[in-house]
Formats: sequence, C-alpha cells, structure tokens
Amino acid sequence: MKIKQAYISILLFTLLASALLVNIANTNAQSSEESITVVLNAPANNTAKTDNFNVTFSYIPYLVGSDKFYGANLVLNGSVIQTATNQSAISNNQVNSISYTFTANGTYYWNIRLQNSTHAVISNEPRNITLAVYVAEPTATPTPTPTPTPTPTPTPAPTATATPKPATPTPTPEPPADLLGTWGIVIIAIIVIAAVGAIAILVLRRRNQGP
Repeated sequence: MKIKQAYISILLFTLLASALLVNIANTNAQSSEESITVVLNAPANNTAKTDNFNVTFSYIPYLVGSDKFYGANLVLNGSVIQTATNQSAISNNQVNSISYTFTANGTYYWNIRLQNSTHAVISNEPRNITLAVYVAEPTATPTPTPTPTPTPTPTPAPTATATPKPATPTPTPEPPADLLGTWGIVIIAIIVIAAVGAIAILVLRRRNQGP
C-alpha cells in the first residue's frame, strides 16, 4: 500500500514539474517574441510606381532589452530575398531601408523580416506595390542578307583532240611505158630503114654522076 502511494506521489510530482517547465518555456518565448517588432514605413500600401524598377523599402525596428539585431531581409510574395538586406547596421527605433531592383512589372506583396539572437519576426501588416514601368519594345535586329554562294564554274570537259586523218597520198604518175616496148622497136626500125634508104639513094646518085 505504501509502495503504491509512493508511486502515485512520484507520478504527480513528475507531471507538475513538466507542466511548470512548459509554462516557463512558453513565457520565455513570449517575452523573446515581444522584445523585437518591426513596423513598415514606406512605400505606402497600394503604391503604384511607373518611373523605374528601383524601389527603396523602409521600416522601423524595435528591440527591447540588451539583445541586438542580427539582420533584416526584404520579403516578396512570401519569399525571403536573401540578397536584399540592410546595407548598414540596423538602428533601433529609427527608419532603416533596403533597396531592391525588380526585373518585371506586376503587383508584389512585401514585408520586412527582422531577426535577433533567438528568432525572426515580420510585420503583421504586409503591403503591396504595383510596378507599371514603360518598357520600350526592343528594336529588332535586321537579319543580314545572306551572301549568295557563288555558283561554281563547271570545269570544261577536255576537248577531244581530233586525230588528223592521214593525207591521201598523191598518186605517183606511172613512168612512161618503156620506149623499148613493141611500138618503140617498130618506130626505131622504121627510122633505121628510112636512114639506110636515104644513104643508099645518096650513094647511087654519086655513082651516077661519076668523076
């Protein structure tokens, strides 16, 4: 019986101690959260900007106690912009600013995320800003006229060298028939006979004339 009572007493003590620790932790967390706050300063809510994409966001941070600021970031559409930070030391209860350059027109919801040694907070009154900056249409780069590819000159086919026809040989005139042929012999015989006859006539005339 005594053991059972002791067990119950230990259990009750444990539960009470746990509840006390949770209460202390919640109290410390609440005190820590309440020690740092941020209030948005400018641009005003529903601002429309048309001149350029550069915007300076200002805010006023509040820090209670000996804690210090560990940084501030711009928040756009719920996303923390890591590159958009306070460029100088954050001044407590003073106007601080963060500059940011947008890349496109549109409506953006913005806030400031402020951090101390234990946690970070944002303003409970986020704002929106609309950018409607005139952007000139880019001038179309003229397409260069392509240089026509020269048509290759066809290589002339080699001219077939005509093989000269051999000259038709001039027929060599046949030599005159041999004068000593049949008719030649006849003619010579006639001449000889005529000559002999003439000589004979002369001899006879001389004999008839006498001395």
